[in-house]
Amino acid sequence: MERSGQFLDRVGSVFFNLTGAETNPKLQAVNREVMPLMAAHRDDIQLNLRLFQRVKAVWEARAGRALAPDQARLLERTYKGFVRAGAALKPDQQVRMRAINAEQSKLGVDFGDRLLKATKAFRMVVENPAELAGLPEGARMAAAAAAKQAGQEASGSSPWMAPASGPSSNTPRTASCAGDSSRLPGRCNQGGDTDTNAIVSRVAALRVEKAQLLGYRTWADYVLEENMAKDPKGVYGLLDQIWKPRWRSPRRSAPSCRP
Repeated sequence: MERSGQFLDRVGSVFFNLTGAETNPKLQAVNREVMPLMAAHRDDIQLNLRLFQRVKAVWEARAGRALAPDQARLLERTYKGFVRAGAALKPDQQVRMRAINAEQSKLGVDFGDRLLKATKAFRMVVENPAELAGLPEGARMAAAAAAKQAGQEASGSSPWMAPASGPSSNTPRTASCAGDSSRLPGRCNQGGDTDTNAIVSRVAALRVEKAQLLGYRTWADYVLEENMAKDPKGVYGLLDQIWKPRWRSPRRSAPSCRP
């Protein structure tokens, strides 16, 4: 079973690396078409009753087998993977699970497309050279060239302009630059074709429904079960171990927080 889909994995590795690092409208269109198909393909495997029954039979007979630790771990992960995907659900529940997965795949692509569009459209124009303190000379030259290409130089102020993903979004030490570059997330929740409010709300609702369909109280309970913390209470327990000692020494940490 682990050997199946190797060709699809190889193709997927190339395709998703391209869409993540060097996408274009054609690749985005393919991505919108492919992602629901990929979700359906995963469901066809993980919700396959006959396949799950075979995995379950091996799982239930594990006590009578002399399994090596790695074999036991592989069996556990395989069985739990099917269960967490919904293989043990009733038929009507599996139908709903497929619908949730299909909708989530489309919403994920839509969210990514909107975020990418907002990122590309964002520009930070700086006319005061003092606000570029700490920015490498090469980055300053690139930002000046970007401003010129966009026609910003026509005003006679010789500004600098950089996209949200450029080095200027993280490097400048001045508060004004930091504030301007932090506005990008706001561009995704102000209406228009880059707004993601409705998508985020819908994804959150689908996650809760999926978790409860599988018998978990929240999405966090579902996700964390496979992590060290195990549940939300465990997460806060770990955070408290770090936060409380840090909070007791604010004067020591204050210098490191200064620009």
